[in-house]
Amino acid sequence: MKVALASQAFDRRFSTARSLLVNLYAEQSPEGPTSDRRVPRPGLAPYGELGAGPVRCVAFHLGSLFVVSGTRVFKGSTQIGVIPGLSLVRYAQSDTELVMVAEGLVYLVGDDVQTVAMPADDLISDVAVAGGRFIYPVQDTGKFRYSDIGDAATVGALNFASAESDPDDIVSVEVLGSDIVFFGENTTEWHVPTGDIDAPFQRNGGRRYDRGSACQNTAVKLDNTIFWVGTAQQGADLQVYRASGVPQAVSNEGIEAALAEADITLATALAIVSTGHSFYVLNLPGVGTYAYDVKTGLWGEWQSFGQPTYRIQCGADGVYGDVDTGQLWTIDPSRRTDGSDLISYQVSALAPVEEGSFRVNAVRLHARTGIGSPGGSPVVEARYSKQGAEEWSSWREASLGSPGNHPRVMWRQWGLLKAPGLAIDFRFTGGADFVPYAVTIDLQQGSNRL
Repeated sequence: MKVALASQAFDRRFSTARSLLVNLYAEQSPEGPTSDRRVPRPGLAPYGELGAGPVRCVAFHLGSLFVVSGTRVFKGSTQIGVIPGLSLVRYAQSDTELVMVAEGLVYLVGDDVQTVAMPADDLISDVAVAGGRFIYPVQDTGKFRYSDIGDAATVGALNFASAESDPDDIVSVEVLGSDIVFFGENTTEWHVPTGDIDAPFQRNGGRRYDRGSACQNTAVKLDNTIFWVGTAQQGADLQVYRASGVPQAVSNEGIEAALAEADITLATALAIVSTGHSFYVLNLPGVGTYAYDVKTGLWGEWQSFGQPTYRIQCGADGVYGDVDTGQLWTIDPSRRTDGSDLISYQVSALAPVEEGSFRVNAVRLHARTGIGSPGGSPVVEARYSKQGAEEWSSWREASLGSPGNHPRVMWRQWGLLKAPGLAIDFRFTGGADFVPYAVTIDLQQGSNRL
């Protein structure tokens, strides 16, 4: 009997039983032996370490790497100033200027860090650049200020406008192509530069969503669009949206339950691209990290060893910052560790039973074998539940084999099985290339085998 491996976290095929897909993602397998397989997420390779962390911002500007680690600001390996606070730092750059925003203040960053004064001592929540001007949303309002052309630090007292269609506060601003996208608490508006010195920005043909943003740091540009965690005026549950002609919800019920459990004000997201897959990686502190694969439309759960969440929280141009330390990382699709830490992979399978009883003679996991180092033989573990994933057996091991050794990955004699069926978790923490394809179960009812 063939049974399904989970293709995503909270796989709907698993009905009320929870499903796991941890540090793996599904992809098509045209070369066989099955139509699809589960592939390890890329590992993390150390790039360098700056300050004590956490890393609050990573940016490349005019060929230099800029990092905010803790409160210290680095250009390359040299500290050039400080930016107080604990939250992620927002930034935008033109061809000549790099601007960062944190804790309501604006900083011009180059060979040093200079504070930019705002008219009326306005506190600023975000920054973007369009039409040669820097755009500064004013904290807890629907108003934004803008700089003179080519001069981020010059903001006239009359250089302001509003997101006009709804009186909600601006949560964040992003630039997508020639469009400026203002995410409000309840709505999203699209604006464009006009070239008019007196009114440099205007609504883009009335384009507007009745969906706002729940958290500033979840809006991410990816795959020629924007993904974000959105709210609805009608008070519906939080969802992950993709910008299109109308906002498209891409979250499933499990992701939405995780959003409801989280302190959404702490949520962050980033984009990771690896081996033809683009991932929107959503971090919900205290709950989990969930990666949406744009190519397949499927979600997986990503964890770092010993943590419920993934350890990077920001990045730019392939360099990423650690959520706890000053460590910088790069993505390595061939690596099966995060630095020196092993990665633990998990995937679920489900064999539903509606009626009758069966004997479980054997369970076989079809996976890539012979993956260990010479002289080594990594093991995969399995456990099962016959009570709807409420009570679990202990973990049991099976070998995946060393190079040249390709054993059958099998467990035997799991006893009698009745409704609702058999839930199985597989776990591998061996620092090698764990690629599961499918599961078959030898079930026997009387003299009949399935």
